Amino acid sequence: MSNMAEEALAIGGGFLIFGFGLNVASPQLSPHLNANLGLWGVFFILIGLIVIAIRLKSMGRR
Repeated sequence: MSNMAEEALAIGGGFLIFGFGLNVASPQLSPHLNANLGLWGVFFILIGLIVIAIRLKSMGRR
């Protein structure tokens, strides 16, 4: 696996972890920040899954 593939997968994994973290922290932090962190968590999870899916799809073509 090339360095570029590992970088894309790491970025996607980072988005997933950050999204899960926002979802876990949402009940405690959302009232203080006046923002729905749960929805932001879902957004980052989706972005992470899309990045990973695109990278794995391009790796499968080779």
